[in-house]
Amino acid sequence: MDAEVQRNRCRPFASTVSPFSAATFLRDGGVEERSMFRVRDVWADARHAQIAVLTTLICLGITVFDFNIPLWHIVGVAGSALGMQLFCSRAVCTSFDWRSPLITAASLTLLLRTDQFAWSALAGVIAIGSKFVVRINGKHIFNPANFAIVILALGTTSAWISPGQWGAAGWFAVTLAALGLMVTGKAKRWDVSLMYLASFAAILFGRALWFGDPLAIPLHQLQSGALLIFAFFMISDPMTTPNARPARLIYAVLTAAVGAFIVFDFYRADGVILALILTAPLVPILDKIFPAERAAWRVKELHHAQISQTARGKRCSRRTIVGGSSCYCLLRLLRGKSRCQLVQRGFKGRHGP
Repeated sequence: MDAEVQRNRCRPFASTVSPFSAATFLRDGGVEERSMFRVRDVWADARHAQIAVLTTLICLGITVFDFNIPLWHIVGVAGSALGMQLFCSRAVCTSFDWRSPLITAASLTLLLRTDQFAWSALAGVIAIGSKFVVRINGKHIFNPANFAIVILALGTTSAWISPGQWGAAGWFAVTLAALGLMVTGKAKRWDVSLMYLASFAAILFGRALWFGDPLAIPLHQLQSGALLIFAFFMISDPMTTPNARPARLIYAVLTAAVGAFIVFDFYRADGVILALILTAPLVPILDKIFPAERAAWRVKELHHAQISQTARGKRCSRRTIVGGSSCYCLLRLLRGKSRCQLVQRGFKGRHGP
């Protein structure tokens, strides 16, 4: 120990690093560490990727597919969803989270059509309100966007679903599937999406073979943009799907079967979207039969926050107890001017005579 102290005393002043230099902050875990944890937090949350993908789809719909999405519809849906989320969060004394209402608003913008601003605003209110009202065992039952779409589409003639607007372009289907797999992979719900698509494809091909239809028909139906959006961004919601994987696979098969029944027996192109609201009440039953840990968005965020807090604690442990960050910088400066004489924790002076 004495030899190390002697080396610190004899170290040339030119070799010391200024306490205000960039190297000091990088070494002490300042700018670089905070940036690293911030990037990890953003990338770890699947909602950020989902918001980016849904926003991209909206832009593609307006520019490439020439959707007639008025600006007031986007503003009405997003504004009412964010406002309702804020109101309900204050009402139940929870923190306000802007990501969930933005995802809901983007889904409503993509799938719901209306000719009046009031219905756009009401859609956001119904969607977010259902999360806080329709709950069992602390878990909301219905997908918020799906609930609002079905309620308005069946309850009024001024709002409707447009599943055919996306067409069935092959390049778009491949791109959408790749983006969807990325998002569901991060959310750990890729099993629901793939099982749903596999079950729906089996029904389509089985029906085509039964009736002797060309196999090009089910292939064309599987390239539907609305079907892929539903499979990767609606039924795969971690908050409304069963917790256990076996339960999720059963849930996906039942939803595909009910959707195909509505499409072919009731001749409704929006049957896949209507089916979800019918099978959603089965989720609490499946959770009861197949108990598992409930999904939580903020697990990774809390993990990184704990790591960041631990790292900050390590940095703070190197500081003296006589002051805060300004005192720490002052002591480092004094160390440099006195040829790096060692300053011990708990003492206001330098070590040694």
